[in-house]
Amino acid sequence: ENARHAATSSNGGIIQAENSNFINNRRSIGFNEYQNFQPNNPALKRNNISYFKNCTFEVNKAYDLPTEGQATFWKVEGIPILGCKFVNTVPITNGTYRGAGIRIVDSRLKVSYYCPAWDLSGNCLAPIAPSTIAQFNDGIILQGATTTNASSISNTFFDKNMNGAIALGLSGFSFTDNTFSIQDISSPNGPSCGLQLNGSYFFDVTNNHYSGLVYNTE
Repeated sequence: ENARHAATSSNGGIIQAENSNFINNRRSIGFNEYQNFQPNNPALKRNNISYFKNCTFEVNKAYDLPTEGQATFWKVEGIPILGCKFVNTVPITNGTYRGAGIRIVDSRLKVSYYCPAWDLSGNCLAPIAPSTIAQFNDGIILQGATTTNASSISNTFFDKNMNGAIALGLSGFSFTDNTFSIQDISSPNGPSCGLQLNGSYFFDVTNNHYSGLVYNTE
């Protein structure tokens, strides 16, 4: 709480958080470059075993400098963010940069819902908890001009962000079964967007739902 960088992983450090709160940090979690691999075959990559389940990342007071991104990932693979809530509740002022919820660079992540219990057939035994990203300038930023990593974003509620999600120069990623609620916040960057795809190709964008003032959505 109230940290410049609350938790940072370097050289493969593991962060596993469940039912945890990260409050008023400029950056709550940050992962630096690390690729896990099979010990007997470095060509075979393995997923990072870090995870975030049913956590809250909240900014509720203004800072002299904007949040860098509540969660940032650079060249890591396979980290799930499930049923987490990212929210900036600082009063909205037109033209003020409100930071990003999640920033993903050259990384493969899964952002989706959280299920507390499964049966043997893989069915959730309780109501699912979707992820929520609310009232940031950019809900999710995906970028990396040469990456072949494919992040998957599903069952996530993007609520009143300036831009719900932005993909920059990527291929192979997916946005499915998400909900985008957009409001009109004045910005020098242009009108509000649900999902903005710049220089990206071979992606799966299906079954998303939009409401409010939207621009360049599917």
